[in-house]
Amino acid sequence: MVIRHTEDTIRSTVTPEWAERVSDTGYRLSWLPELVLTRRQAVAGLRMDEILSDPAYVDDAVAIARARMYAHEVGIILEQAIIRLFMSVSARQGEAGDAAAGPALHHSNNQFSTSRGDLAPA
Repeated sequence: MVIRHTEDTIRSTVTPEWAERVSDTGYRLSWLPELVLTRRQAVAGLRMDEILSDPAYVDDAVAIARARMYAHEVGIILEQAIIRLFMSVSARQGEAGDAAAGPALHHSNNQFSTSRGDLAPA
């Protein structure tokens, strides 16, 4: 698994997801565009996606713990990441239609909730 950096993008060699620079210090993940992240958070989001995209890690407790750590660094919970990544893949494959955009995340006092209130600590 390799993360490739350019001046304006961060890409994985394993997954089609990416991050792009939106300001001097801010990045947006393709699968989580409503959050502006640091470069470190964007890399964490891509590393988490690499783990979650590899079937070899399904029963690997250490890999899942690492994915959970990356999710925490991004500022969401692992279950949110799994849903959002699934919706991103589905949107690319044309299976999810308009629902692929998913619920918007709302940030308040370092707590996240979604517009539907599902799977988010509040």
